[in-house]
Amino acid sequence: MNRRTYLQAVGVGGVGSSAGCLGGVFTSRPENVSLDPPEGYDPDIDLPYPGYGDPLPSVSLPAPLAGRQVTTTAFGHPTLVTFFFTSCLDVCPALVANLRAVQVDAAENGYGDQVTFLPVTFDPERDTESTLRAYAERMNVNLTTGNWHFLRPSSAKRTREVITDTFGITYQRTASTHSAYEFVHSMVILLTNAEGYVERVYRGQNPQAARIQADLRTLRRRGSS
Repeated sequence: MNRRTYLQAVGVGGVGSSAGCLGGVFTSRPENVSLDPPEGYDPDIDLPYPGYGDPLPSVSLPAPLAGRQVTTTAFGHPTLVTFFFTSCLDVCPALVANLRAVQVDAAENGYGDQVTFLPVTFDPERDTESTLRAYAERMNVNLTTGNWHFLRPSSAKRTREVITDTFGITYQRTASTHSAYEFVHSMVILLTNAEGYVERVYRGQNPQAARIQADLRTLRRRGSS
C-alpha cells in the first residue's frame, strides 16, 4: 500500500491518533539510521508521512523571523520537525512545548548549536511574522540561539503542497467565519539524523520531551562513534 492510498484510507483522525508502530517486531536497523527500530516496527507498513529510515523531504520555506528561506535538510545535524498553528489552544501548545523543552535541554548540555527545530504552520493567513514572534514569546521559545525557525508557507495552496502532498501530514480547516476557524490535523514530530533520515516519529498529543531527549542523546552518541 503506498503512502497516498494509506493516507486516504485512514483519514485525519486515524493518522494523528496512531500510537506506536504497526505490525510485527523487527530488530535490525537500516544502514542510514543510528537508533534501533522502534517498538513494533514493521517495514511493510507504508505510512503517509516519512517513517523510520525514510529521508526527510527537502523543502525550502520562508522563515519570517529569520528573514530568509530555510531548507528542511540543510543543517547537517539532528532536526526536529512538527506542524502547528498559533491559534490552536489544545494539541499544538503541547507539541511546541515539547520541542521547547528539548531546546532548553540542548542549551544546558552544550549542544544547542547541534540540533535544529522546525515547526511548520498550517495557517499562513493568520500566522504572520508578528504573530509568530508573539507566539514564540508566549511559548518561551529562545529565538536568539539561531536553532529555532518557524516556517511559514507563502499561501494556503503552498501549505497544502508542502504539508500534505510532500510530507503526508493530513489537516482540515473547520467551517467557520473568515477569522474564526481551526484545523483538525495529524499530531506528529519527526526526529531526523545529520544525514536527513528519520530516526523517530512521535505521534499523539504529548510525546513527552524526556523521551525525545533520550533518543536525541543516543542518536548523537551513536552518530559520533
